[in-house]
Amino acid sequence: MNQRHWAALDAPYWREEQRQGRLNRPRIDVFLNYWLTMRRAHVVPSDRIFTDFRDHVLAGSPDVRPVLDELSRDSACYRQLAQQPPFSVPGTFYYRVIEVLDIAATMPVLLWLMRPASGVAAAARDEALQAVESWVVRRTLSRVTLADTNSTMVELLHQLHAVEPAMAGQVARRFLAAQTSETRRWPGDDQVVESLTGMRLYTALVPRRRARMLLEALEDDLRSPKTEEAHCRRGVLTIEHIMPQKWRAHWGADIAGDPAAGHRRAELVQTLGNLTLLAGKMNPYVSNHPWLSVEVDGKQIPGKRGSLFDHSVLLLNKRLIDAHPNAWTDEDILSRTQQLAKRVTAIWQRP
Repeated sequence: MNQRHWAALDAPYWREEQRQGRLNRPRIDVFLNYWLTMRRAHVVPSDRIFTDFRDHVLAGSPDVRPVLDELSRDSACYRQLAQQPPFSVPGTFYYRVIEVLDIAATMPVLLWLMRPASGVAAAARDEALQAVESWVVRRTLSRVTLADTNSTMVELLHQLHAVEPAMAGQVARRFLAAQTSETRRWPGDDQVVESLTGMRLYTALVPRRRARMLLEALEDDLRSPKTEEAHCRRGVLTIEHIMPQKWRAHWGADIAGDPAAGHRRAELVQTLGNLTLLAGKMNPYVSNHPWLSVEVDGKQIPGKRGSLFDHSVLLLNKRLIDAHPNAWTDEDILSRTQQLAKRVTAIWQRP
């Protein structure tokens, strides 16, 4: 093999261990797995990488240099996937789908759409990525299996290989929308809203960064794309319960002596409508406070609403304090859950 082709793949970066599924493997092995899946449009088991690569090379011209040139260019593209502009469509896809949701089975499609050799224009690429992201997020929030993602993405690659690059976005949307099996169906609005309404999001959507990503997306959706800070910071804010998890100290007088109501409230505090985002340094200060300032044993306890008003610039919190000047109740949580769930379906749209 020509040293010119392999020199770039012999850097320490490619020898670093990277998690793939339950195993840690050298990054070069992980990349070759994705690359072969992308090029051959079939699932490549990790123990067949060498065999599949050999078959791919031998299937073409006796001159292997074009394949190695392609591999070299695509490896450079792969290295850049994590460095996309953070709020571009590819950057958002990488953050939400690859990093947070950890759906690595989508990586061959991402690589195919991003590699220059595919010839996909930015608009078609973004349309395809948004479709795949919506499909993944909606299935995650609907709590249905993602076990068939590998084969779904491989079939999508077959579809993409067969059409002009300009059709990539339309093909991705149509293909995913046409899936009817329970292991592949693109959940509709009603299913997503119903799932989010009944879900104890804070404890069900784990790891916790997944719930945070959802709240980040809701915050971004409230911001104008024309403002200087059209996006909130990713991965650094903390999730805050508006009505605290330890609610009995300041939030239990209205249901004292009613165990059933207490159980319902304990469930409600974990739902989407009772969650927001805060800067980490503010979180401990406001955590278990009542909604409005109260005096207890001669000591004034600041209200959570006032603290949010004074310290938080997030629009999620501005909307919250503007709409609830006097109280934050179980009914308010239910109503906000419905509102935010419907907004989720507008963020991740389905045809």
